[in-house]
Amino acid sequence: MLKYCFETRNLLGRSNHFITTGAPYEMLGNISSSYLSQPSEVMKLMKNLEQVMAGTKEGYPWGEDDCAFSSEPNLTYIDYDFGDHTITIPTSEILQLMRDWLKYLQQQA
Repeated sequence: MLKYCFETRNLLGRSNHFITTGAPYEMLGNISSSYLSQPSEVMKLMKNLEQVMAGTKEGYPWGEDDCAFSSEPNLTYIDYDFGDHTITIPTSEILQLMRDWLKYLQQQA
C-alpha cells in the first residue's frame, strides 16, 4: 500500500505544497510541483482515472517527461528518470492519493 504525506514549505516567500512518498515511489513527489498543484487539474485527473477504472475510457497517459504515467483499469505504469526506469502501482492507489491531495490543497487555500 502506498504511504504518503503532504507538507507545505515556504520557498522564496511563497507557500508551496508537496507530496512526500517512500521507496519505491519517491518520484510521485514530482507531480505535486507540476500542473497537479492546481485543484482544478487534480479534479480533471481524478475524473479520467475514474473513467479508466470503470472501463468507460481506454487507458490514460498523463504526467510530464521526467515522470510519465500510463493508467489502465488495474495498474498505472510510471516511467521516471526520463524513461530510464519503470514501476507499477495499482490505479486505485493513485486515485486515492489524488483524492487526499485534492482535500489537502483545498484545506490550504
